[in-house]
Amino acid sequence: MKFRFGFKAQDDTPKRTYMDQRMIEVYDLYDKKSGESTPQVILDSPEIGEQYGSIQVRIKYPIYQGIFTLNGGIGNASQFVEAGKKAFVRGGTYTHPEAGYTVELKEMTPMEYAEECRKMFVSRGGVEETLEELLDSRTDYDVMSFDRVAGNIFPPVIDYFRKDQEGLHRAIYAQKKGLEKIQVVVIRWSLR
Repeated sequence: MKFRFGFKAQDDTPKRTYMDQRMIEVYDLYDKKSGESTPQVILDSPEIGEQYGSIQVRIKYPIYQGIFTLNGGIGNASQFVEAGKKAFVRGGTYTHPEAGYTVELKEMTPMEYAEECRKMFVSRGGVEETLEELLDSRTDYDVMSFDRVAGNIFPPVIDYFRKDQEGLHRAIYAQKKGLEKIQVVVIRWSLR
């Protein structure tokens, strides 16, 4: 006997929730309850199955500068992946209807991103250091090893509420590759 959780695939579109090809929720119960209609990018994506009561679709995430993609497997910290993907399917900005955060996909220079990380490290009680000192402290990591996985790298993330970042080495890599701009997932929280 087969059991199903949530909604069946033949339910009307307004009752559906959606996951992408990596089983990341891109339109979930919070979004549905808020009255938001399903983003067109999701509706235009081919259905590839049903998982846990959600329709699974294959979303074509672009590869930014031939290196970064929201579907990347390298550097994708789970707490940030869903936020970035939800922003993408909504044209670059997503506000969670209940959790109180807004996500934007922004372009920054690699060094703008690194400077934002430096400021964040200081604000959470870190040692006051210059940008150059921060970058020097990260050079023990072979950032050029990203060459072998270019096209499968999740973009850098900065979360201003949690004072967290994920991707400083990737920004250093982009700088060394000569990229003028990188895509960054920026998360800001409003206190409710």
